[in-house]
Amino acid sequence: MEAVILAGGFATRLYPLTLNTAKPLLDVAGKPAIVHILERLFPLASRGLSGIVIVVPEKFAKDFRSTLSGTWPVPVHIVSNGATTVDQKLGAVGDMAWGVRSLSGNGPFWVLAGDNLFDFDLDPAAAGFETAGERPLVVTHRLASAADTRLYNNIRLSPEGYISEFVEKPRDPWSSLFATCMYLFPRRIVGRLEQFLAEGNDPDRAGDFVRWLSTREEVVTFEPAGTWFDIGSVQELEEAGRFFAGGGGRG
Repeated sequence: MEAVILAGGFATRLYPLTLNTAKPLLDVAGKPAIVHILERLFPLASRGLSGIVIVVPEKFAKDFRSTLSGTWPVPVHIVSNGATTVDQKLGAVGDMAWGVRSLSGNGPFWVLAGDNLFDFDLDPAAAGFETAGERPLVVTHRLASAADTRLYNNIRLSPEGYISEFVEKPRDPWSSLFATCMYLFPRRIVGRLEQFLAEGNDPDRAGDFVRWLSTREEVVTFEPAGTWFDIGSVQELEEAGRFFAGGGGRG
C-alpha cells in the first residue's frame, strides 16, 4: 500500500495568503496543514503503507522539500508536476496520474487532497476496502445540512452500497452526504486514470473522475465518524486552526 497526496495547485481563492506559500504549507495549529494529513497516514504502516508521494507545483517544490526534510515513519517523496504558473497546472486528476507514476509497488494506493484535514483514523476504511474485495473506495462525510453540499458534491448509493449517482456542485442537493477527496484504489485504477485523461475529460476536478469511474466500476464508500475540513477558504482555515489547537484530532 502506498499514498499520493495532491498538493499541486495554486489556491488562488486564498490569495494573497498563497501567493508565496503553498496552501498545504499554511500553518494550522502550529504545524503545516499537510503534516496533519501525514500524521493520519503514518499509522497505516502497520497495514503495509510503504511510501507517500506528494505532488507539488515546481514553484513550491523547494519549500515542500525544506519543510518535510528529515526522517518520517514512512518515506515521503516530493514530486514536482513542473508547474510554475497557474496556467501550467495539471489539475487534480492530472496530478493523480502524475503521482502514481512515482509509486514503487503494485499494491493499492490512497489518494488524498492536500487541503482536506480530518481527525479520524484511516485504518477502518482500509479494512473496509479489503472486506469489499478491493473495489475502489471513497471516504464520505455528512455536512450539517444538504444545502452545504452545493460547494462539493452529492452522492446516492445503490441498495448494494455502491455509488449509483454522483453530482458535482448540485443545484438541488437531496442529502448531506458527499464524497471527500480521499480514495483507496486498487492498482488497476491506474489504467482507468489514463483512460479518463485520454478521452479528453476535465482533469481539474477529482470528483469528475469518481463520477466517471462509478459508471464503469462498483465504487464502494466508507463513512467514518469524525470531523473534516476543506481549508479552501480563510474561514475554514481559521476553523481548522481553532479545532486542532483545541486538541481535535489527538489520539
